[in-house]
Amino acid sequence: MRMEYGAGSNRTSWNSSDLLGQGTLECNPLVEILNHLAVAVIVVDPQLRIVHVNVAARELLSEGCLLSSVRGALTANDARNHEVLRRVIREPDSDTRLVFLETERRVTIATVLPLRNSLHEKYGEWDSASAAVFVHSQPSFDKGMANTLGTAFRLTGMETRVLSALVEGLNLPAIATRHQISVNTVRWHLKQLFEKTNTRRQSDLIRIASAAIAPVRAIRKEKSGGCVGQAS
Repeated sequence: MRMEYGAGSNRTSWNSSDLLGQGTLECNPLVEILNHLAVAVIVVDPQLRIVHVNVAARELLSEGCLLSSVRGALTANDARNHEVLRRVIREPDSDTRLVFLETERRVTIATVLPLRNSLHEKYGEWDSASAAVFVHSQPSFDKGMANTLGTAFRLTGMETRVLSALVEGLNLPAIATRHQISVNTVRWHLKQLFEKTNTRRQSDLIRIASAAIAPVRAIRKEKSGGCVGQAS
């Protein structure tokens, strides 16, 4: 597995009408599985045109903070990040790659998985797909997750909120800004988290907290009765 890096931050707008002009995918088990994943999955062709997105990816693109759809093509909102992503997807390489997409506040990891011909043969509607991009942007804790960790480690409300923000990928200054507290106060809560969870590093703390996040999610069926999260 090889790793690539990008850096910087910017923002572009996104409109749902930009996405997936190729038409609607038929319901199939693979689409249903992808829609239940908490990780955003974006299937693209060699020109980065979007072939399919799951529900989590639709939400990510709607935010427009890291990745966007511009006229149906996957676009990183920073030029350097976009160049790294474009190069990795378009290279005739069979290896899975890790791509680090950097912004001012966080680093998001994306895994680029080349797609084999067997997938094209089984799911003909994806015959133009060449890669699947898995964006590992952790979701915020919901109330249930927060209560579980808070009870298990006897965390205060602010300690739980700081831990949640760390899992999302925020750094200490960004956490301080979000909760309107000083960076020194965030560091104090971090020290308390280390003591209560018997850890010494942020990476170990995040690993423990991430284990509480389910890899699958509940999704709502569309009123039309079609596949949830299908292309439109």
